[in-house]
Amino acid sequence: SSDLPDQLQDIWGFRRQQIKIQGVTLPSTGFFATRWGAQCTNFEDRGPSYVQTTGDFVWRPPAASQTVAKIVSVRGDGNNLPFKGNQDNEVFVKLLLASTLFSTFQDGGSAITLTLPPGYTCKKVEPVHENLFVFLNMRPYGNGSSEANFTYDGRFCHQALQQHGVIPAGSSLFLKVTVDNPPVAMQQANATNAWFVTLRSEGHFPGRQQATTPHIFSAPAELDFAPNLAVLGRLRDASLQPMVFKATPPRLRRLGEPGYDYGAEHPARGLQA
Repeated sequence: SSDLPDQLQDIWGFRRQQIKIQGVTLPSTGFFATRWGAQCTNFEDRGPSYVQTTGDFVWRPPAASQTVAKIVSVRGDGNNLPFKGNQDNEVFVKLLLASTLFSTFQDGGSAITLTLPPGYTCKKVEPVHENLFVFLNMRPYGNGSSEANFTYDGRFCHQALQQHGVIPAGSSLFLKVTVDNPPVAMQQANATNAWFVTLRSEGHFPGRQQATTPHIFSAPAELDFAPNLAVLGRLRDASLQPMVFKATPPRLRRLGEPGYDYGAEHPARGLQA
């Protein structure tokens, strides 16, 4: 609210009073295309006059820290087929949306897109109805779901909301994503092994969607979640090589699939008789 000066010129003909408002703090959660409203009242807060902005619509993408996207990494909660080339591997994903999605005018006016790393194929996305182990450590666990239909295009999963469909900002969603794994092994540290989520919406501007910058999955120092998954290779014709030829206990290096780093060498241990 703001108080007007005691002295203002009369408004008549083409004369208008212009009021500038500065220092407005925009919400960090962001919002899609909308109008802003303004209301004037007298000193007794009576006789209201309400108007909306005209001209360009206003929208603001959410701050990067407001969107949450990560993969459940608890043993037994999905990813039971972790090897390269495995099909129908089920992965559980948690999303916390920063901005409200609302399909105001038509089907598909708002949408969520999951982008998987290269080599993956997205086959199905469903609500999570299982009693996952990860829920044992979460109160409340926020197992929200969206019944909007998904469509699939290679490594992209698209969910379009029907007209008047809404997912409020702050909604916590768990999704079961069924994928075909890449045909090659891939470490978690690989730069291309990145999952993303993108939000799109017309807001109140029909016919034109705004899209957020793709938000990369992240789970810094979290025990039950991960930003991505390692795609495992299979050891064939594996061998062990001594690294140091000494009388002291040797150190061994594992040789397996070309191009995959299995970590540092490991100290050898004597075999039981």
